[in-house]
Amino acid sequence: MSADLLVLALLAAALLAVVGSLAVHAVESLLDGRPSVAALGALGTTREVLVRAQRWEAGLVTLPVTVVGVLGGATLYYAALDGGGDVPNGGLWLALTLGMLVGTVALVCLAIVVSTWLTRPWLRRAASPLNLRTE
Repeated sequence: MSADLLVLALLAAALLAVVGSLAVHAVESLLDGRPSVAALGALGTTREVLVRAQRWEAGLVTLPVTVVGVLGGATLYYAALDGGGDVPNGGLWLALTLGMLVGTVALVCLAIVVSTWLTRPWLRRAASPLNLRTE
């Protein structure tokens, strides 16, 4: 197996792990907030607005961590190269870092959309008026 295929396989595995953890968090959030989601549904909030709120909830947690992680990792890698005397061109390094940042953020946004799509059945159940009842 070549190194490129190995990196691609690891990237796909990491993306699946992110989608899974976001989906689990979304389901837990929906199960905990059923009465609130049901009240929003009873007041006429559309499912698309509720889905958009789910995306925002996931994005507010994952995107800042992603940006800090990519920038921190690139900085540490650059510092390690600097110590070895094998420093790449600064402009090229900045372009590669920005490319990695944009690509990683795009993949995280894709993970957010996929996890939200996977949790739509739970959202539909949580928005049911039956969840307005107290037990």
